Amino acid sequence: MTDQPKTTHKPTGMELVKTILTSSEVMTRFASIMGERESAYYINSVILAVANSTDLQECIPTSVVYSALRAAALKLSCDQSLGEAYLVPFFNGKKEVKEAVFIPGYKGLRNLATRTGKYRFVNAGPIYNGMQFVEDTLTGAAKVIGQRVDDTILGWFAYFEMFSGYSKALYMTVDQIHEHGQKYSKTYNSKKSLWQTDPQMAEKKTVLRLLLQRWADLGSAANEALKHDEDILEGKFEIDIPDEIPDKPRQTAAQNMSDLGFDAPAPKAEPEPTPEPFGENAQGEPEAQAETIEQDIIWPAAVLSDCVKNRWVSSEAKAAEVLGRSKFVTPATPAKYLLMWVSFYTDDRKHSLDAPAAAEAADNKVANLISNGSDGLRQSA
Repeated sequence: MTDQPKTTHKPTGMELVKTILTSSEVMTRFASIMGERESAYYINSVILAVANSTDLQECIPTSVVYSALRAAALKLSCDQSLGEAYLVPFFNGKKEVKEAVFIPGYKGLRNLATRTGKYRFVNAGPIYNGMQFVEDTLTGAAKVIGQRVDDTILGWFAYFEMFSGYSKALYMTVDQIHEHGQKYSKTYNSKKSLWQTDPQMAEKKTVLRLLLQRWADLGSAANEALKHDEDILEGKFEIDIPDEIPDKPRQTAAQNMSDLGFDAPAPKAEPEPTPEPFGENAQGEPEAQAETIEQDIIWPAAVLSDCVKNRWVSSEAKAAEVLGRSKFVTPATPAKYLLMWVSFYTDDRKHSLDAPAAAEAADNKVANLISNGSDGLRQSA
């Protein structure tokens, strides 16, 4: 039998970013910054961020990677819901291409300061109509006087105080902030930039960034990251961008777990089908319809015990049986995610989902939680 010829296709922006991020050279760079296990989670979160943004998919792939590396070097998450750092697309008029830039968020800036352990207070806030920011010309000591009379914001202040006693404040009017943004921000005019979608947060972040950049001690790497148009990475490296990539078959659950940084279990023999009765058991748990369940897997004993303690299942044997329905988790999956999977599965079964649908839903939920690094877990009443 002759081998079938391998087919290829022109890669999409999403595929190019994923190919570069999962290349050995880039993965090694991320691992050197944050360790192998954490870097696997981080790379996956960047891939998800790009997958959720058509604008980022249209950017030069290497600009996405460099921006993500800058954020990783500062231990700032690119998950937009956390507000620590953003990968923001903008159109480079000189090159006539879309590029991604790293923008630290307000929470990221605060984290950079508090993480040093040198600061007693780090704060930023609005000055409303009726209020006045006053700074002593000689000492630099600042205070706010007057009372707020309406919701009109005149400007924003930022302030920090170190445990050593040193403190500094900065005040800028709204007009001054936007003049600064127009002059220095690459993304100021982008419809999807923070300046346009949430101008007050952009104003607040800008004042705090300028205060920290000019007077704070955050460490050399963080200080470099706050400069405009500066790249904190030493020695940019060349990456080959393929014109075509081979078509790949759908990955198995074990391959997905390996991509997320988990060790795959040893291959196991195919189990014999085990029929199950219909209805509910003595604990009120919905029983699955007859299906093939993997019974020969050895799941962590502590996980099986905790499933029973949380009253998700009636016995450790039942817990092992339930986990065997997953096409995603394995015994190598961290215990907290195994418990989450059982929690999600049994909850969906009680809401009338059949066993295969509940297992698939639990697989998807846990995959998303692993990607986002969530620790949430439902506890039984």
